[in-house]
Amino acid sequence: MNQRIETAWNLVIPSRGAMMLRGDAAASTLDRRLVDAGFQQGQPWAGDVRIPPPTAEQTTGGQLMSGTGEFNMLAGRYEESWQITGVSAAGELRGTIELNTVSSGVR
Repeated sequence: MNQRIETAWNLVIPSRGAMMLRGDAAASTLDRRLVDAGFQQGQPWAGDVRIPPPTAEQTTGGQLMSGTGEFNMLAGRYEESWQITGVSAAGELRGTIELNTVSSGVR
């Protein structure tokens, strides 16, 4: 069974508005990359694992669900890229997630 990681983002840009984003990705991609880099479940790990945005064949990416202010009627999608630099013994991730948004017009 291929588990999915569901994501939801609320991006607020002061004095301009907010964008509500929703997407998902295969959990196996993150797990596989961490194990390949030496991570062992239950053990703390430090390193540098980069997970680029998925290719078009893997997913359509996340969707811009709604917006406020300047983003009120905007339609579009987004992609996530991750840089994981550590995992605690409890499995908590440390790193950076970059969101790339692409507008495709007005709803």
